[in-house]
Amino acid sequence: MDTGSLISHLVPLVVIIAASVYKLHQRKKSKENVANEEAKTKPTQEAVENDKVLFIQGLKREDLERMIEDFRSMYELADFCRYQILPNSFSQKFVLYFPYDLDFETLCYLVNYLHYPIGFSIQPEVRAWTTAKAEGKWLKPELIGRRLMLYIPEDDKDYTQVHVTSEDGINYTINIASHFSNLKSNSSFEPYQRPIALRAAMEN
Repeated sequence: MDTGSLISHLVPLVVIIAASVYKLHQRKKSKENVANEEAKTKPTQEAVENDKVLFIQGLKREDLERMIEDFRSMYELADFCRYQILPNSFSQKFVLYFPYDLDFETLCYLVNYLHYPIGFSIQPEVRAWTTAKAEGKWLKPELIGRRLMLYIPEDDKDYTQVHVTSEDGINYTINIASHFSNLKSNSSFEPYQRPIALRAAMEN
């Protein structure tokens, strides 16, 4: 077989092989795209059962969303919370909960930040609840296992403190700037309030 005939026979074969390779590449690319899309829709973290909940009022939904995103970026957190609008609140009252949990220290930072948000002229009312566990700093041994309420008092002039009240009346302050916690007398603290209404709203 001369060279011309050989080439004439090989060209169709090369075309067929090239087409097959192209189809395989496209099929692989299509599978990768599907996998990427599925990865985007899947949670990046495993849910962790916990009882942490936060109430905030006196702001608009878009402000809350921006605050959450600013806090997430500031502390380099992943997707750390969800929120719901409380019924009949005219979109001014919200409940935040934490499907992936949040350590106590970060919860303290969050309470303070949402009350004193950077770049906003508002000062929302914030309350958070959790059961004290033997984790991290700032938790006194006598508080472990107790239900706690975290808040910023109305007359706060320090701007770096979070007040903590237990369900049985133990009170202390946490200074998030100096990383110091101190037990206080009952007289200067708000009484513990149970977040029953918030839990009911979350279940609706």
